[in-house]
Order: sequence, then C-alpha cells, then structure tokens
Amino acid sequence: MSIKDLFGKTSKDLEETVQDVESVKFVEEKSKKQERYLPPVDFSDPKNFVYYGSAELYYDAAIRRIYEDYPYDGSKSEQIEFEEKSSHLERWLFENRYPKTTGYIELGTSGNTSPVPSSPWASTTVNEYIRVWGGLHTDGSTQLQDKFAKSAKYDADKNRNQNWNCDFNEGITVEFWLKKDNFDLSREVILDLWNGEDVSNPNYGRVILALGGSVSTTSHFHLTLMDTTVQITSTPLDFSSWHHYSLSIVKEDFSLIVRLYVDGN
Repeated sequence: MSIKDLFGKTSKDLEETVQDVESVKFVEEKSKKQERYLPPVDFSDPKNFVYYGSAELYYDAAIRRIYEDYPYDGSKSEQIEFEEKSSHLERWLFENRYPKTTGYIELGTSGNTSPVPSSPWASTTVNEYIRVWGGLHTDGSTQLQDKFAKSAKYDADKNRNQNWNCDFNEGITVEFWLKKDNFDLSREVILDLWNGEDVSNPNYGRVILALGGSVSTTSHFHLTLMDTTVQITSTPLDFSSWHHYSLSIVKEDFSLIVRLYVDGN
C-alpha cells in the first residue's frame, strides 16, 4: 500500500469506537483529562500558591466541594468530569490527601466484657458505641441557602420520611462487615434500632441484632423484634476472619421471613 492510499479514508464513528467502553461520554471526558495541563505546584504548602486571602478558607472550600459534590455512585465519566471541573488545589487534595479506602473501628477495647445483672446482655467497663439519630436532619452549614440545598428531603411517596425507616411490609436489610476474635457468654449488640418510646407504650418498637454463644471464635446471631428473640443460625459461625453479613426481614402473608447471607451466600 502506498501512502496515497491512506488519504480519503474515514475512520469509524465514535459510537463504533466505544463499543468496549462505558459510553461515548467516557471517551470524551477521558480525552479532556489527558489533554489538561497540570501546573508543577506543591499544594501541600500554602505559601506556594496563596498570595491573597485566607489559606485556611482555600483548603476548607476545596475539601467541602469534594465530600459534598463528588459523584461517589456516579459513572466513571461523571467522576472524570468532576475532576476536570475541579481547581488545581481540589484535584491535588483529592489525589493526595482525600481518604479513598474503607476503614474500620474496634469496639470493646476499654475493658473486659461482663454480663449485665438479670439480663442476657454484656457490657464493657466503659461504654463504646456509635449513636446515630433517625432524622430527617438539616445541613449543618450556617449558610441558609445550604440548609435548603443540602439537607435531606422529606418525600413520603419515595419512603423518605426518616433515615432509619423500619417497615416489615416493605422489608428491611441490615448489612455489615465483622471480625471478632473472642466472645463473652452473654450477648453483645451489633445494632439497636429503637423508636424512643418506653417499653410500656403501645407504640414501642425495637429491633436488636446481637452476637452470643460461646467463649471461642464461634457464635450465633440473635435477633430481637420487640419481645420476641430468635436465634438465626442453627450452626455456629466463624467470626475469626473478615466476612460480609446481610440480614433481610420481610413480612410475607402472616409470617416474618428472616434470611441471613454470609459473603452473599
């Protein structure tokens, strides 16, 4: 083939070219990313780029934009588009300082676990737990416009009336990762979902998911729905390694169906 044979030929259109990738938009955003100029500035030291105004406000505004607006559940093209619309400081923070890994916490490290008198529950010397309110909550910003734009939106038609809705007719799911090296003979709570009413109130509602069983690395899950306690598994589970657990509860006819999944099984 001579070089003149190459002239006058057309390439495939973009739709054909991107058959093996996410979308046309992904290719477009990827191309923009590769063509963008990045200045050789060390943003770890504000004296390298801040000449006017408050350096603290520069960093504060940049990190707020990332954790409030980054499309965590978006497509790859949307994530690249976010980066392309970011300032150089925002891009540097995202690539070098912003946490991108999932961590974990250790509970029950403040003292030995001991049974609670006249109950099946265990407690540590110093209580350790994560407390989350049901909401809905407004944005914590002092700016009034942010409270409207960034607060949780109440929408009964979309089942958005609180953050911890528990309707067994619709079904609920609890999922988490867990690793535990040893156990107390009493039950240790994973989730305590309570509507704040006293136990004597007819509107009292509570769901408690706990561990309890033996003093080794094996145990059972115990599920308490108000006054009814169910041991979910008939055989002990090994909690000595990290595993993903998912529990679903749904009302079918006149029965509550409880299913437990370990690593998807």
